[in-house]
Amino acid sequence: MAVAPGGYVFTCGEYDGKGEIEVGDRDYGDHEWVKCPDCNEDGVLHVDEDEAAELIDCGAWPLRAPDGHSEE
Repeated sequence: MAVAPGGYVFTCGEYDGKGEIEVGDRDYGDHEWVKCPDCNEDGVLHVDEDEAAELIDCGAWPLRAPDGHSEE
């Protein structure tokens, strides 16, 4: 059975869930922090079953999953 989009919740990998990413080059002084395009600064990702499988294969574990499996 397919999981609806958003059925899994993961911490955003960008800067440990802070919801920001650094762009530019710090060495040249032209860097800035911008809103993460993946989590929209929420710090969490809501993904479907396929995306969740990819994240789990990379070593992430869901904060919440439809089947009740989670970090908690």
